[in-house]
Amino acid sequence: MLRNLDVFPSLQPALPDPATDFAVSRNEALVLDLLRRDASLSRADLARATGLTKQSISRIVDALAEREFVTFGERVVNGPGKPGTLVHLQANAAYSVGISIAADRISGILTNLTGDVVQAEKVAIAARDREALLDQVESLFEALVSRIPGQPRRICGVGVALSGYFTGERNRINPPEPLEALAEVDVDRLLARRLKLPVWIENDGNASAIGECLSGAGLRYANFAYIYHSYGVGGAVIINNQLVRGAHGNAGEFSGILAPDRLDVRPSLELLRRRIVEAGVPLRDINALVDDFDPDWPGIDPWIETVAPPLNAMITAIASVLDPQAIVLGGQLPRPLAERLIRRLVIHEGKPRFGRHQRRPVILPSDIQGDATALGAAAMPLKSLFFA
Repeated sequence: MLRNLDVFPSLQPALPDPATDFAVSRNEALVLDLLRRDASLSRADLARATGLTKQSISRIVDALAEREFVTFGERVVNGPGKPGTLVHLQANAAYSVGISIAADRISGILTNLTGDVVQAEKVAIAARDREALLDQVESLFEALVSRIPGQPRRICGVGVALSGYFTGERNRINPPEPLEALAEVDVDRLLARRLKLPVWIENDGNASAIGECLSGAGLRYANFAYIYHSYGVGGAVIINNQLVRGAHGNAGEFSGILAPDRLDVRPSLELLRRRIVEAGVPLRDINALVDDFDPDWPGIDPWIETVAPPLNAMITAIASVLDPQAIVLGGQLPRPLAERLIRRLVIHEGKPRFGRHQRRPVILPSDIQGDATALGAAAMPLKSLFFA
């Protein structure tokens, strides 16, 4: 069943098609993914990890080197025989652009093949009509890619993260009211025509989870649930290092676990902002809360007291239904706040059987620093094109 669940059109890029310069085989993607996870592997290490013969690995590595996806480093002794040469990803072999469209601002990140952030930009939304919003995205894109002059063919694609939920019709998303101009339209296709590049689109929770999969908890856990904290609360599910979307693309909408009369106490940052404002600290929006976060602000402890019980219900349901290795608290949630919140969380357990409880997932803060959504958006083309 998971083979069917994890296929949803949102990971199929809008036209134009991906450039053939970036097409890799499945075995090449396996090798690239291993090198992404561990930068110090020899051909022998790759053969052991993939189960392929040393001859096959040598052919794959040499082909990737010829296309400048990998480079070679120092020679190391790893057991009997000749010293092995370490193989590394070539960071500037490809670049990806991630764009996050939120209710009040648009942010973008340019990353290279190894996931390093080359440039980051953000702008406040200036106008709400569709063409003006797309104009701002295009201008932000141009500002980002200007950082790699002379290498336009090295841009493999653009990932877009848009707040909202999938409608079940192609890749269309229904965003919150401030982004109504982008509702029920093919945002990815509109941008692909403008940018002349393949464009992937996800909602903000899914995009952030993909980024976590490539650069955060996913380096240690192949199966995890991701809770996305922002103006509201959403999330995503990663199984076997792949995003699981469900029938309509909205798997991981964890706030739906709560009864309707409990949604006003879901662990959202908008609720936290209101509590802090009520305590006398002026915060105009979520971005101000995140950018200027002070762990000593009044209102934080009462917020934790309020949201811990419903969040405990959410994580208990997640643990029981999905049985993941980990539950990650992410989105825009500041790490110091996540760590304080985690100390109040408990996954409810039944009675032990023969003296043993069921194994439960660990609860941890996101490893992603900075704009998790834009970084996740930038990870989407990289994961789809290069990494198994």
